[in-house]
Formats: sequence, C-alpha cells, structure tokens
Amino acid sequence: MLDIQLLEESDTIRATDWIRQLSLIYTGQSDYLATSNTYGGSPMNRLGWIRVDHYCPFWVGKTVGEYNHAMEGKDRHAVEKCQFEFIRGMIPKSHMESLK
Repeated sequence: MLDIQLLEESDTIRATDWIRQLSLIYTGQSDYLATSNTYGGSPMNRLGWIRVDHYCPFWVGKTVGEYNHAMEGKDRHAVEKCQFEFIRGMIPKSHMESLK
C-alpha cells in the first residue's frame, strides 16, 4: 500500500508534487485529441501523473486554488476550461505519464 496526500485548495504546490488533468481539452477537431500543446509543446490531455516541475514549474510556491482558479478563469474559452488535481508522495511507475 502506498500513502499519498491529495492536496487541497489552500495547499502550496511543490516541485516534487504530481499533477493530473481531470477533464480533457478539445482544440477544434472532434475526431482528434491533442496530447501536446500546439504552440509550446507542453503535455496536455494526459491521464497519467506528471511531475509539477515538468508540467507547470511557474506554479511552484503558489496554491492549488490559485492554479485551478487560473485554469477555470472567465477569460478562457469554454472548451479550454479544465480542472486538475495534485498529489504528494510516491506513486507507482505505471501511474506516471510517459513523456518520451
């Protein structure tokens, strides 16, 4: 059994935490699901866990609530709104997103 901590809105994000999308983002085509951002190349629509220092290093030191608020912001297009969850602890390799 592995013990992990599910971070809450007021918890501060660390570089060694893990992040995972809770919903998918479709970008214009209903028959294609992008797994990398068109402009920056960062991972998106991945269902495995990704280390924070790889996925969103700017947010280290901010809270989970600040991150999710920015991702759900009113200025974002409806299809881009997405929620994320963060965890802290060791996870099995099989649950990590392959970023090769």
